[in-house]
Amino acid sequence: MDRASVGYYRSDLANGVKVELAASNHAGFIQYTYLKNTERVVLLDVSHNLPSLAEFVKSQSYSNGQIEVKKNGKRVQGWGVWRGGWGGTGINWGVGKSLFKLPRLCLLLILLLGSDYKIYFCNDFDSTPSTWQYFSGPWNAPDNPPSPSTPVTWGNASTNPHGIQGGPDGDDSGDRVGAVFRFPDKTKVVKSKLGVSFISVEKACAFQSEIPSWTLNQTVRSTKKLWNDEVFSKISVKESTKNDTRLTLFYSALYRMHQMPSDRTGENPDWVSSEPYYDDYYTLWDTFRCLNSFYLLVQPQRGIDMIRSLIDIWRHVGFMPDGRSGNHNGKVQGGSNADNVLADAYVKGYTSGINWNDGYKAVRTDAEVVPPPNNDPEDSSSTDNQGRCGLPDWINLGYVSTTFSSSISRTVEYSLNDFAVSQIAKGIAPHDYQKYLNRSG
Repeated sequence: MDRASVGYYRSDLANGVKVELAASNHAGFIQYTYLKNTERVVLLDVSHNLPSLAEFVKSQSYSNGQIEVKKNGKRVQGWGVWRGGWGGTGINWGVGKSLFKLPRLCLLLILLLGSDYKIYFCNDFDSTPSTWQYFSGPWNAPDNPPSPSTPVTWGNASTNPHGIQGGPDGDDSGDRVGAVFRFPDKTKVVKSKLGVSFISVEKACAFQSEIPSWTLNQTVRSTKKLWNDEVFSKISVKESTKNDTRLTLFYSALYRMHQMPSDRTGENPDWVSSEPYYDDYYTLWDTFRCLNSFYLLVQPQRGIDMIRSLIDIWRHVGFMPDGRSGNHNGKVQGGSNADNVLADAYVKGYTSGINWNDGYKAVRTDAEVVPPPNNDPEDSSSTDNQGRCGLPDWINLGYVSTTFSSSISRTVEYSLNDFAVSQIAKGIAPHDYQKYLNRSG
């Protein structure tokens, strides 16, 4: 049975082990409670990933990893590299061995479609394990499990003082790697703090300080207080007749509205900037309708920081995202809907900290620059990771033809996008105002 509440998650495993989770911004707290006759074991699998066999071309996939055990087993640190998902187009390794009959250049282009992202971790246990050992085994895609006869190799700490790595740096099919820790039979509870970072192992270890206590309940209380102070207290509900169902639905929605995008300020591995940085825009073609406007009304600083982040992504990538994850612009459903988010803030008079001259340049890029092709095997007619691929039709014809996929959707969204551009142009570049207003239809 699984149980969840704000700041807390519990899962009762089939073998009777109870696993409880809590978290801070960059670190997790994990508590394992063992039954009397249960092995006191913790397995850390760096190669674990979240596949999607339904849409495998966008599935997450493991590429490579490294793990190192220190302090007699009390600390384990390292990194993992994953690809696919919304941060780049994956590749279906299950298409069979015919994939490798492709010309080398074609195969290289396919492999490059998946955008890798690297995450560092640092885990400390509250007690010293009695034994531990590394494990590694052949890499395999989730839809192509290894044969039962495939051996899993084991390494001993004394012969691997610097840990083990799945493959050379840059290898996208490294071995699976991890470690197994066994604790003394008298141990009833094992606790660990796990910091994660996109920058370095050192930062991941430092993030453990966000959880100063080794008491699970204290960590949960701290997290609940943070949610109450920064989110739930922003809106009070007054009803003549109390309705617990409506209250539960309302605050559950309020909770989920603040889970994405992720505030990754200070955790951008691709460029150094004084601007805020947000990732996991999932996705602006949906959230511009209500969520981003809600932030400006109820969480204005969060809303402003997201806009500054979008503009900064344009500065360094060339386009604002429509969907983004894993530090890469990911998907476009139709138009360039970051334009709508910026225009909403501009017409409402939000100016603090926002460079609106650059903001206008960013939306004008969407309105004038055709994005380069990204060779998506799902849709060869379109660039679907950023910008407006149908601009040539839109500018010359006033609509997007069936040369491009989702032509009707693109036409409707481009119209709204250009109207958004016109609203910012009205104040920043008045000479462009009528042009984009007319283009919006």
